[in-house]
Amino acid sequence: MYVLALTEAIKFFRSYRVNSDEKLVEEWFNATSTTKDYDHQVCEDDLYEFYECCRWTAQHMKKE
Repeated sequence: MYVLALTEAIKFFRSYRVNSDEKLVEEWFNATSTTKDYDHQVCEDDLYEFYECCRWTAQHMKKE
C-alpha cells in the first residue's frame, strides 16, 4: 500500500508540472503525518506542503 500511495503522490505532483524527484517525494512522504494514513487522498494541500518543504530544504542547503 505504501508504494501505491507514494506513486500516486508523485503522479499527482507531476500533473501540476512540479519537478518532483522521487527521492524527495519519498522523504517528504515519510516525514509528513497526513500521508501516514495510506487511505489519505493526495490533494493540493499536500502539493503546497511538498513545495514548502523543498523550498526550506533548498534554503538550508545554500547556507551550509
